[in-house]
Amino acid sequence: MATRHIILSVFILFVFMGFSQTEEQRKYEPKKLQELKSFVINSKRTDSLSTYFHSKDVYSDIYLDSPDFILLRSGFSLRFRKRISSDTPEITSYSFQLKSEMDSSNAIRMEVEESELFFYKVKTNEHWVSLSSVLDSFFYCLENNHDSNVAAKILTSWVSFKAGSAIAPFQKLLFLKICDLNQIRSLRPVTYGKSTRCRSHIYIDNQNVLLPSSLPNRVKADKLPFYFINNTNLIWVLESSLDYSTFYPLIPSQTPMIELVEYEVESKHSDIQFSTSTLNMYERALIHLFEVVPTKNSKYKQAMLSFLVL
Repeated sequence: MATRHIILSVFILFVFMGFSQTEEQRKYEPKKLQELKSFVINSKRTDSLSTYFHSKDVYSDIYLDSPDFILLRSGFSLRFRKRISSDTPEITSYSFQLKSEMDSSNAIRMEVEESELFFYKVKTNEHWVSLSSVLDSFFYCLENNHDSNVAAKILTSWVSFKAGSAIAPFQKLLFLKICDLNQIRSLRPVTYGKSTRCRSHIYIDNQNVLLPSSLPNRVKADKLPFYFINNTNLIWVLESSLDYSTFYPLIPSQTPMIELVEYEVESKHSDIQFSTSTLNMYERALIHLFEVVPTKNSKYKQAMLSFLVL
């Protein structure tokens, strides 16, 4: 029996560690929004870095928290995400993500993801249905102002049932002692957000003097975008996203909605020191060209602070 418990514990540890990652990230409020948008979608460059606009994605998110907002108070967010990309509009992806807030405007964020949601089934009054179909129903109701109570109850029951299972975000919350089992079981939808994201790769040529010859990007092949697979002389260093988002409360609030615009940049090079110096250089260019203002709060946290104001 003891051996079984040890094996299970090791398996659970492997599950959430295998789907956990940290990346240095910067967030900005753009003052010259139209100029920045033109820079992004036209794949322009700074003095030292080039950009490649590759997709315009649409994200729909349902955020969860406990009745006393333990995740918000602890500096975390937990969401179900649906993504439709302009690259592959026929393919819809779903994920379940736990993310940490940034302690400062140039901090590391932790992300733990459960991406294979197609495998999960949910029991309704009539039969078993896929978790992704429940999410689709929930999003449809929210987007069309239909009653979403049934979908919300089904999703909440799934969370309660799976609280102690080897689902990576749940296990990470337990491991970090952010929540106990009962608190995870109490999680319910609190906010709905929809975003359009203009995404760009940021890169340098492999002959660029900024890149020491001893610092190739050791990103795993299955994580490398096709653009760099097809252009082996280019080195992926950063990824950026210009986000237009609208959030709606799923809890009682005097604020019916909030619209947010954010420019986000994150490191993608395997060498941490080089990534940080590149981020600093790109940030200086952004401030000079577009008068961006560094920020640290996620869009979710900004929305929730607005919704919870009495």
